[in-house]
Amino acid sequence: MKIIAGYMSLITLLFNLLSCQGSNTSFKPGILSKAGYYIQNDKVYYYGGFGNATVTALENAAAAQFETLEMRFPEQPFAHLYATDGKQVYFEGKLIKGADPKTFSVLGYGLGKDSVHVFAFHSILSDDPAHYVDAKGGLFKDSKHVYDHDRIVSDDPGSLVYIGSSNLRSYHADSKGVFSGSIRINEADASTFKPLLHNYSMDSKTVFLIDEGLPVKLENADPATLKVLSPYYAKDEKHVFWRSHILPGADPASFKITSEEHHQSQDKWRSYRQYFVVGSDSTKQ
Repeated sequence: MKIIAGYMSLITLLFNLLSCQGSNTSFKPGILSKAGYYIQNDKVYYYGGFGNATVTALENAAAAQFETLEMRFPEQPFAHLYATDGKQVYFEGKLIKGADPKTFSVLGYGLGKDSVHVFAFHSILSDDPAHYVDAKGGLFKDSKHVYDHDRIVSDDPGSLVYIGSSNLRSYHADSKGVFSGSIRINEADASTFKPLLHNYSMDSKTVFLIDEGLPVKLENADPATLKVLSPYYAKDEKHVFWRSHILPGADPASFKITSEEHHQSQDKWRSYRQYFVVGSDSTKQ
């Protein structure tokens, strides 16, 4: 009976807490309430939600005129993180200094603009909002720069070309060459460049891999016969690769991955862990 009573008390507590959620309530946000803006006693607060359980008072916000921006920009999934009281604009409970609430629009998570500036989070990113547009593949551009969210990744917007995307990684080219976000693949030929799975890519002569934020070449890899097998393995007609490393003596025709998690593989001659031979190194008969 004590156990049942304990469960009933817990259920009652959870119900009371959840039923008190909302943006216009006297309930103080807690671990079970959603992140967002709250009004209590004519004051505005922002609660960061689970993992950031801090309630911040917006000291100068006018509660009577306060509203979040998801109704103005219903197509933007992060618009509820923006708010205004008619005089100021806020993102995640912090003031965006200089933002004009009358002309402000939400572009995405942490991105917005008014008639004078483009803002990334709480700072000015660009002074050219009239030409700030989506450049495809997660990038934006204005008349001077190309941006990957809050970073400038190219000073050549006039030459920008979107090449394509794979596994959430996008590739572009400008007059200086190929790049993915802030990562430049300097030796790549933009005219023949092709994105592949799992951070691999290639042009007509070379296979590339972005590994731990750096571009590397797969030495001796043949783009014409390359097949990406998994996030860690690829092969061509003559070689098998673990990331950018060649598995010594591996036979591509009989090669198979035995454990992706533990980086184990084998062919008809040997077993491997990563790009090292495991056990005895059998020789071909």
